[in-house]
This record gives sequence, C-alpha cells and structure tokens, in this order.
Amino acid sequence: KRAEFSDALSRRLAAHRTLALQVALSRNVPVALAALTNAFAQRVLGDEYQRAGQAMQVTAVAAGPAVAAAADDAKAAQAWLALSAARDAWVERLPDDRAAWFAWLQERPQTDVLDLLVLCSALTVNTLPGAARAAEADALASAIGLDMADWWEPTAEGFLNHVSKAQIVQALKEAGPGLAADGVEGMKKDALVSTALARLKGTRWLPAPLRP
Repeated sequence: KRAEFSDALSRRLAAHRTLALQVALSRNVPVALAALTNAFAQRVLGDEYQRAGQAMQVTAVAAGPAVAAAADDAKAAQAWLALSAARDAWVERLPDDRAAWFAWLQERPQTDVLDLLVLCSALTVNTLPGAARAAEADALASAIGLDMADWWEPTAEGFLNHVSKAQIVQALKEAGPGLAADGVEGMKKDALVSTALARLKGTRWLPAPLRP
C-alpha cells in the first residue's frame, strides 16, 4: 500500500510533533521525571537485547539540529520559539564559566534544579521516524494530553504544497461541512492551495500523523 505522505513530509510533520512534545513535556514536571527515570532504568537495569526504543535520549543529545534538518520551517514554529525562550533564560542565569555550573547548581533551591533538569530532559526528546521511538512518543503525548492543533496548522510551504489535490480536498471535507464546496475539486493546484489555506485556518484540522 502506498504511503499516505512522502518520507520528507512525514519527517516534517514528525519534527513539528517533536517540538510540541518537547515544550509540553518541559512544562509537566511529573511526566518528565517519570520519562527520565524510565529512560535511565531502561539503560542501566533493562536487558541489553530487550530495550524498548527510547524517545528520550538519556545520552543528552539535543534533538534541535535533527528537527531543524527535517523541517525547514521548524525555527518559525511556536514550539521552537517557546523552547528557545526557556533555554535562553537559563543560559542567562548560569555562570559564564561552564566549569562552575555544578557548584552553582548545588547552591540553588531544589525547585530550580528540577526545572532545569526537566527542560534539559525535554530537549532530548526525538520523535522523528526511526529507532523504534513511536510507542514511547505516543505514550508521552498521551500522558501530557498533547493536542497538536495547539501547536501546528497547515501552511502552503509546510504541508499543502507537498500533498496531492485529492488529499487537500479530503482535508477540507474532514475539517468541516461545506469547506469542500464551490468546485474545489476542479481547481488548479495553486488556486486550491490558496483556497484551502483560507478555509482550513482556525478549524484545528490535523493530518493523521498528528492526531491523538
């Protein structure tokens, strides 16, 4: 069966889901701590040959570069901007000398250390296709109650230009009654994209890979 979306578009959508999951996780201390503990336990207590794929990379690999490579519009996303603001705020607070960070953290209230731990953990989350991460990513999204409609909406460059006319018409039909009316099926692609862009705005429609 032919895939619904191209590999490139699937990675683009996954990149935006990664960003949204990161920022939502960074704001949910209990879920982030449970995910972090699970990630460490899977590494140090689990059977070497039976480890589940981990969305949270406990080797502290920031997922930002991979996300930006997968979606050229990632840095304009609301979630990217929120994460950047949180990261920059902490960089401003930390000492200029990185060798002094450990001593500085020991002097901070536990709530501060916890907040930084949660943010750094969230920034490692990577839900791009591959490495068997999908199940854990779905579990994280469910635990947080992630709704991608809060973080993503279809744009021409980010979605509509990458799918067929039939898929755009189907999106309009799914988004609301009457949105696929007025002869949209007979429009040329450019006109259809412009029409769909206007009609889908504010509907909170999501493509299947971004739905709960």
